[in-house]
Amino acid sequence: MKKKKGRQKVSADNWERQHDRQLSSTPQYEYEARDADSPIGDPNVVPNALLLAYSGQWAWVQHEGEERLCRVDERSIERHSAALAAGDAVRVEWEGTDPMVRGVAPRRTKLSRRMPNGREQIVAANIDALLIVTAPLQPRFKAGVVDRYLIAAEVGGIEPIICLNKVDLTDKEPEAIHAYRELGMSVVRTSCATGEGLDELRELLRGKLTVLAGQSGVGKSSLINALDPEMDIVVQTVSRFNDKGRHTTRRARLHELQGGTRIIDTPGVRQMAVHGLEAQEVDLYFPEIAELATSCRFRDCRHQSEPGCAILAAVESGDLPAIRYKSYLRIHDSLSES
Repeated sequence: MKKKKGRQKVSADNWERQHDRQLSSTPQYEYEARDADSPIGDPNVVPNALLLAYSGQWAWVQHEGEERLCRVDERSIERHSAALAAGDAVRVEWEGTDPMVRGVAPRRTKLSRRMPNGREQIVAANIDALLIVTAPLQPRFKAGVVDRYLIAAEVGGIEPIICLNKVDLTDKEPEAIHAYRELGMSVVRTSCATGEGLDELRELLRGKLTVLAGQSGVGKSSLINALDPEMDIVVQTVSRFNDKGRHTTRRARLHELQGGTRIIDTPGVRQMAVHGLEAQEVDLYFPEIAELATSCRFRDCRHQSEPGCAILAAVESGDLPAIRYKSYLRIHDSLSES
């Protein structure tokens, strides 16, 4: 007679390892399909917990003043939501002695990106601000990544803040930073080594639920440690071989910091594919280009080789930074191809 298989036990200590084994044994397309477009949240759910981190059938939540590891009732969740995300307001109920996530409330805002299969992946939910962390060096600054995050923030209804971290490494700022300031965007310079800008950043984030995003290696985990030394999050150095960051954070995780600040740390990405936007709408998310486009000779100008294009003329004269124009073209072309 075969023994009845018992319920798998998952503890706080081995949850990370359980998740990594799950991903390595699951076909990538199946994992991505779980993050597909679907109705977000059930208006009938009365939330009583905040989701801190999510991994397949397991979720860390803040419930009744404590952090709990809960099993996710996927039959209840999948009817009303795409895969859960850090920041979700969820309903936790007890099944005997086991806490279960049985529902998710509608999301107020979201940060999402397009997966290679074209589906939407929710990175974080119900956030007030997106802190786009960059660095002038190690790894090198990429305006295209910043611009994609800026679009994702506006599409998701989130306030964007640009953080130029590691400013102790060089006195020279990337060209695009000046363009962002001229557009009226919030830009803060920080250094975890010297402490520059940390007080200003604390004030910007105070009382908000903020998601940190950016390339691997720009210092997101180091920033959290610097803002609240009690966090003691593991950090990694940038690879000297290829000047790329290493993935310290493996999935989005919500942290409670001192001073009423809540931060969702996300895995570093090298590609941030814009979701929920048509190619012809890209102009609207580059305000300086949208304004210049009204002076183009043709109403359907694509701003590439057409005669009388005000955008090309502005790039040639230096009135429009070439780095912004190139970023615009890359995003426009990627959406056209998709």
